Amino acid sequence: MEQHPVTDFLGLFVIVFSSMSFLYRWLSTELYIIAILLIYTFKMCNENKLMKKLELKYEFRNIAMFYKEELAIWENSKAEFRTEKKNTEYFGHLKLWENDVEPDEIKNEWDKLEKLVESFALAMKFIGNRKISYKKEGELIYYLGDDEYTICNDLDITNIVKRTKGEEFNYINVTLPAIRAELKGGPSPISLPEQMPHIPLNSKRYVITIVQAEELDDYQEHYEDEQLKRWFLILEELENNTNGIDYKNIKHVRNFVSHPMCYDSNLINFLKNELPQSVYTNNAGKDEAQFKREEPSHIAFVSKYQNKARCWAKKLVEDKIKKSGGSI
Repeated sequence: MEQHPVTDFLGLFVIVFSSMSFLYRWLSTELYIIAILLIYTFKMCNENKLMKKLELKYEFRNIAMFYKEELAIWENSKAEFRTEKKNTEYFGHLKLWENDVEPDEIKNEWDKLEKLVESFALAMKFIGNRKISYKKEGELIYYLGDDEYTICNDLDITNIVKRTKGEEFNYINVTLPAIRAELKGGPSPISLPEQMPHIPLNSKRYVITIVQAEELDDYQEHYEDEQLKRWFLILEELENNTNGIDYKNIKHVRNFVSHPMCYDSNLINFLKNELPQSVYTNNAGKDEAQFKREEPSHIAFVSKYQNKARCWAKKLVEDKIKKSGGSI
């Protein structure tokens, strides 16, 4: 029986259409699965890139250096410092932050930020702001995506960790009032440093010693002898060449002001050349020397060596700070 051409065409059309329909359904299913996978991957990426930022702010006052009113951004240290003036008072505001902080890492990173604040304050003291003081400006802030948390204690950290795990938690947002900062300065303002000043905390005792010595400059009385003792503490520890003549001379003067009566023969010979009026013969016929802090000649003599020791000690500390990775 001969088939009609139209019948053949219709049969072929049915077969092709059925095949295309099957192919379409198969492709639709595959594309749907791929779309789901892409959406899931995108979601996971967004969750991994969710902002997890820790931020800490401090306010500084009693800054002796007269800085310009400006904002210094220290990206390498993840910090910025802003100075401002209101009437006759000056304020310094330090903001530190750390990015990509997981909730269970908050405590450790918080401790690091607090140490960096102390490191910054030490550096500011070293470069001339020895009376600087600081206090928190608000509390620690943690940003988790669009959520913002104020952290006052370990309980707040625990609650944030629970929040990320979907557990129930109680949270109290506490914000402290800002502390006013007073700044004394000279007539020529200077720019803030290009890098964040900071001193490693293992050099803290040297900075404290320097501050103690320089604070004695503020008194009308003469305390050059006490200053010299403090400078020599630094020389004793940081100077490697203790056989040099300059080191020995400063040590002689330190010993001279540290004892009510001096009998050492090397010291006596040194004083006979430098301050002969301080040496006399006792009843036993032996030479001895005594420091008289009210005598102008004694004050001038000690002051000369105190200034030498000051420059030397501060240079040694500065070198140690730089070698330890600090910046001043």
